[in-house]
Amino acid sequence: VDTKVFRPLDRAAARANLNLPRQDIDFLAVMVAANKGAPSRKCFAEVLQAWAAFVENHPKAMLFLHTHAGAQMAGLDLVQIIHSLGLSSDHVVFCDPFWNVLGFSGEFMAQLYSAADVLVNPAMGEGFGIPILESQACGTPVIVGDWTSMPELCFSGWKVRGQPFWTPLGGWQYMPFVHDIHKSLERAYKASRSPEFTQMRARAVEGAAAYDADRVA
Repeated sequence: VDTKVFRPLDRAAARANLNLPRQDIDFLAVMVAANKGAPSRKCFAEVLQAWAAFVENHPKAMLFLHTHAGAQMAGLDLVQIIHSLGLSSDHVVFCDPFWNVLGFSGEFMAQLYSAADVLVNPAMGEGFGIPILESQACGTPVIVGDWTSMPELCFSGWKVRGQPFWTPLGGWQYMPFVHDIHKSLERAYKASRSPEFTQMRARAVEGAAAYDADRVA
């Protein structure tokens, strides 16, 4: 990761630049993942289930989904799932679909990560998990699965449990427990209001620094 691009930015300014549909957001979670294939390896449905439970107690929270909303990449119809859970644009927003096709700049992504209180990425499995690293390089803690590569990259954040299943690839992946994602969101909300959050952000940046592109090269 180029830490000259992916670095902590002023959170209030970064959030204002996103032009979110609400101005009273008191907690912003971000999910950066490809909506590709079914079932979803990125576990969008499980995250949205947990989010629906979370916003019952935190109505000013917003989930920013940096992905395709529909089945453009043979993924899930996320809008249908959102509606089935009774969620609305007050609580879930998508990135600009036009720029999602053209490609967002690293500078925009750094702004998105910096604007967030937490990145949510409890995938069934990851070969590496670049967004997990990018997010922490910007000082934003993460929620990840406690399997495959994700625990190794969780320098600051929370690891969820899941149910293992054997895949046709000849290895284990995991379905994250929805209640564990919900519990981690609650912990992230509480942490974001704690004096210790500054230390969490610093740990995230310090851990990600080991993967700086120049250093690795």
